[in-house]
Amino acid sequence: MPTDEAYQAVLHELSKLAGEWRIYRDTINRAINLLNGEVVGFGKQQRSIDRKLDAIRRWQWTRVMIEIVLLLMAIAYIYGVSR
Repeated sequence: MPTDEAYQAVLHELSKLAGEWRIYRDTINRAINLLNGEVVGFGKQQRSIDRKLDAIRRWQWTRVMIEIVLLLMAIAYIYGVSR
């Protein structure tokens, strides 16, 4: 029966295609998993950088406040000495 042979041939080709697509799908899934790992790693690194920047900003504000206080003390001293 030619129709059975054609049907079997089509099934065989579809089976080969399914196998090839499975390989592509697995490759794509592995690539996505690798990218997800990179994104998670980048997020952790970004949080660490953000914490360091916050600490630097706090230190800068503290330094500015100390400089202002010292400047005010110097002005008060100069004003007091001139009187």
